[in-house]
Amino acid sequence: MSHSRFFRLPLWRYLTLLLVVLLGFTATSCDDDDDDTPATPQNIVQVAQGNPDFAALVEAVTKANLATTLSGTGPYTVFAPTNAAFAKLDAPFNTAANIKAITDPAQIAALSDILLYHVLAGNKKAADLSTGPQTTLKTAGATTNVINLTKTGTTITLNGNTTVVTADVAASNGTIHAIDNVLTAASTGPGNIVAVAQGNPDFSILAAAVVKADLVATLSAPGPFTVLAPTNAAFAQLPAPFNTATSIAAIPAGSADFNKLRDILLYHVLPSRIAAADFPTGSSAQVTAKPASTGVNDNTVYTSKTGTTIRLNGFASVATADVPASNGIIHAIDRVLMPPSGTIAAAATATPALSTLVQALGRVPALLAAANDPSANVTVFAPTNAAFAQLLTDLNLTSLDQVSDATLARILQLHIVSVPPGRFFSTDLTNNQSVPTLLSGTTPDASNSLTVGVSATGVTVRGVGNGTNNANVTTANILATNGVVHIIDRVLLPVL
Repeated sequence: MSHSRFFRLPLWRYLTLLLVVLLGFTATSCDDDDDDTPATPQNIVQVAQGNPDFAALVEAVTKANLATTLSGTGPYTVFAPTNAAFAKLDAPFNTAANIKAITDPAQIAALSDILLYHVLAGNKKAADLSTGPQTTLKTAGATTNVINLTKTGTTITLNGNTTVVTADVAASNGTIHAIDNVLTAASTGPGNIVAVAQGNPDFSILAAAVVKADLVATLSAPGPFTVLAPTNAAFAQLPAPFNTATSIAAIPAGSADFNKLRDILLYHVLPSRIAAADFPTGSSAQVTAKPASTGVNDNTVYTSKTGTTIRLNGFASVATADVPASNGIIHAIDRVLMPPSGTIAAAATATPALSTLVQALGRVPALLAAANDPSANVTVFAPTNAAFAQLLTDLNLTSLDQVSDATLARILQLHIVSVPPGRFFSTDLTNNQSVPTLLSGTTPDASNSLTVGVSATGVTVRGVGNGTNNANVTTANILATNGVVHIIDRVLLPVL
């Protein structure tokens, strides 16, 4: 068709042709608009859910209640362990199915910590990352919240052993970098008291005892605590079932032995952090975490400090001081401390070799009452039956009944010390020390006090009436709820 003919078309034909062209253009434009409509952008959680290689990660995020966080505005950068990375972990963190089955709150909390250690604030593509520390969303504590990142060319390494295998997976609220290991936060210092004990082979029996007594959560709490920690050698000195980890593990829950074990352990815990340097020089009393029985002082440990040497209840020693823990401090000790179970009178009654002393106290009601008084705080030097028998021989008597009540009272009073600190453990006594007794009141009086001897071979004590004949302490430091008892092999005598 020539241009002249085209322009000679009737007007109605020209308009019709123009309309057809416009309609075709419009239809084509509409089709193009439909093809170019962008998909709704997916957040980090949705992107991970759409990738089967992140199945374990998705389950972990759900279990740790972090899905809402990582679906939020962010932006975040997530170093995302693949399924193969999770498979390197121990159960129950190694598969999606095992993670889904977790119900232990402690394991869920650990999982949350692990995941947050993989998340950075901000949207950081691979090109934005540079060598240096990267602070994560994890809360710093016993373990760090910082990842050490190294970038060499396009290779990104985390903590020296983990590599970004797929970088820059885009999400609406950040970026995902797939990695080949699950990152482990390094320790920032010692673990808690339980972790420190479990990590020290010399505390293996103690660690087993803590587990058996259901005290792991208690001693993993913030505290702070001071634990007087018996070594394995210390536990080995006890009778069964408290002498080995195996026998302790076999103790039935809720049994009398179970309750006794729990009391013993709590008796070794002080509810504050006390370094060795913080224990006062001389004698001091430390209230423990063991609940006290009603009206009875059976939850106090007594310390004696000379220089840097610390002794406990007169017979145990701190062998290794100031072992640090994140929630306190540990002092290794060479004996297991046993909380007292009765008064001085009860202790004497339970000891057959002291039956004559018990009989003698019965003739002096005030002294017997003092020996039974739960609020008392005294030291008793307790002569054995053989010691009383020797006294009768020395006095040319055949029976204690031949000694008058008044004389017997004076003799017994010379065996009881009540001046501060009240409880005189063998470690509190010094050579040539003069100790006032009930017979002399609170004012030292040579005629009514005791003279102490301390040497490498032991402790001796004598009254003025004994002349140069010393009584040997044959069994020291029997702790009672109202004092301490030292068994001696001679009756102490005042001036008769």
